[in-house]
Amino acid sequence: MRLEYTALDSQGQLVRGVQEVPSRAALSEILVTRQLDLLQVRRCWLPQRRARRPVLTLPEQIGLCQHLAHYLAAGLHLDEALRDLAGCADTPALRSLGQSLQRSLQGGMSLSQGLRPHLEANTAYIAELIAAGEQSGTLPTLLQRLGETLQRSEQWRQQARRALFYPCIAGTVAGAACLFLLLFLVPQIEGFLRASGQPLPWLSRALFALSAAIQQLWLVLLLLPLLMWAVLGACLRLHPRFYWRLACWQLSMPVFGRIQLQLQLAQLADLLALLYAAGISLATALTTCAASCRNLALAISLEEIQQSVRDGQSLSQAFAQAAGANRFYPVFFLHLLQGGEKTGQLEHSLRHISERYNASASAAIARLHTLIEPALTLVVGVFLGWVVIATLQPLYALIGEAL
Repeated sequence: MRLEYTALDSQGQLVRGVQEVPSRAALSEILVTRQLDLLQVRRCWLPQRRARRPVLTLPEQIGLCQHLAHYLAAGLHLDEALRDLAGCADTPALRSLGQSLQRSLQGGMSLSQGLRPHLEANTAYIAELIAAGEQSGTLPTLLQRLGETLQRSEQWRQQARRALFYPCIAGTVAGAACLFLLLFLVPQIEGFLRASGQPLPWLSRALFALSAAIQQLWLVLLLLPLLMWAVLGACLRLHPRFYWRLACWQLSMPVFGRIQLQLQLAQLADLLALLYAAGISLATALTTCAASCRNLALAISLEEIQQSVRDGQSLSQAFAQAAGANRFYPVFFLHLLQGGEKTGQLEHSLRHISERYNASASAAIARLHTLIEPALTLVVGVFLGWVVIATLQPLYALIGEAL
């Protein structure tokens, strides 16, 4: 039966909950093991609702790791750190997580076991790292390093968003300005010039033809992105290999593909270094990296590399074999892996790879931002020049004939 209880903890605070137990005596024994004094109990007849566990975002994961690392490094008990997290965390999800983890610890679970249900598949490695820290007794240090790794991942993700967000916004604004001219200003000038009977030059005819086409097809142009998105979604659902080809194209397309690949390799090397330093085997670490990778093509490649490592190949050999098939891994990446294995400093080599590709991607994003603004200005300027020449040239000819 399900019993709803009210109890008192060691700090004098009320604790309420619902427990499925065979009898009231069994509930009392469970609460005694949790160091809770039973105050009130009654039968709960309402159907049990499935608890919705909060799934942590990346900033919340960073906050959790930094909070626990700070408290544990200061010598406080884990239960005190979780109690403080439940009381003064920045977001409701973190406060709810602190309460849930407290209940898990009182029920005899470890921190990693209580944290697993709150993580998605691509962030399950956080629980694995915490479990490794619990077993080795280095949980505060590992939490600090995990927080730093997640912080770098958040910075790289923001860089990738800036690399794509600014061109999209700037291009949309420039396109909207051009469309406004073609839909509203150019038709008025066209009506005036055609009413005058003045022969139009080819630049004017081309501009007026473009304006007329957009006026007739504006609904098609408006629905075209939605149609393309629907077709793309259908192709991804019906043809899984098309999803893989799209992921490959994302990493190989000009400019943006190179930046995405560098950021993905930086994140891969950083996470692999952290897992390797925590004492997790390379095969398991590669499986974790593949699960956390957001690009399907790169994730499949990492799964193949993991299988090669299980078959007895070294890490550098497995990556070199994969590089010959998909060209995701540059020569610099392979040479540093090989050097790290030969010298026994694989973690240091992976850190160097991560820093190198992060710096390269940051420089590429900065150059892209520097070039996008003048390029868009040039495009808009050429279009405005076309509009001005195409409209003023017939007007000047008309004024000349009148004089």
